[in-house]
Amino acid sequence: MKKTACRVFMVFFILSWAAGVQAGFSVAPLRFEFELEKGREGTASIRVSNNGEKPVSVKIYQKDFRVDPMNHEIILSPGENERGCATWISISPSSIDLGPRERKNVRITLDVPEDARGSYWAFVFVEQLSKPTPIITSKKGYDIKIHVKPRWGVRIHENVPGTEEKKGRITDISLTPQAEETPLKIAVEFENTGNTRLHCNGRIEIRDAKGSEVERVQIGSKGRFSVYPDGKRLVDGTLSKRLPVGDYIALAIVDYDGEELVAGELEFEVR
Repeated sequence: MKKTACRVFMVFFILSWAAGVQAGFSVAPLRFEFELEKGREGTASIRVSNNGEKPVSVKIYQKDFRVDPMNHEIILSPGENERGCATWISISPSSIDLGPRERKNVRITLDVPEDARGSYWAFVFVEQLSKPTPIITSKKGYDIKIHVKPRWGVRIHENVPGTEEKKGRITDISLTPQAEETPLKIAVEFENTGNTRLHCNGRIEIRDAKGSEVERVQIGSKGRFSVYPDGKRLVDGTLSKRLPVGDYIALAIVDYDGEELVAGELEFEVR
């Protein structure tokens, strides 16, 4: 006989990108890049669409965030990050009701202070308020009911033109020794010491004891990565083959579109 017990779970998903979970509503666009001068105000519009046949209610609000060296976003309260711009944002309306297949626009206004310099960022979230339609499945004789409550994240970036200071440095180089069937992996930590987001190109050159280049590998995603001000980013690259026994130098080079390239090196030995 089938057991009648029912376990209920409530799951929250942040849908900053189109993921495997299908929301009952969608939001577009998911990113805004502002280039407002200090003391100026700008507006943008988010389109919220009900994709289903049932009414949906959502709320709209802003949050600050920071990014850790592993590129994970950590959500913060407005004003908790010195370079967050959540407190500059006003939203109208802050909640909406959508009928089946209905679309509505939400207005976002960004008011940049007079003393702003460099880059600032925040999230605007659109979160379902109405009760979600449950997903019901069975496992080991139990009916499991899962409520998926979607939340879309719209990324807001503001860069104050003419105030950018591009600075950066390599703070650490480390390696994961090669194994019998695994090539060497090298990680580079890069710190943004300026006041604007840096879009970087990075590579590692492996040289032998004679100074000859043995291999060159990209770091980051196809050699590219970005770093927020006052933040660090850990990127790595893996060699295509194992190195023979000998002495080597790993030369890390990062181009962040500044006045000069930055580099760091690590001497190591393969036994």
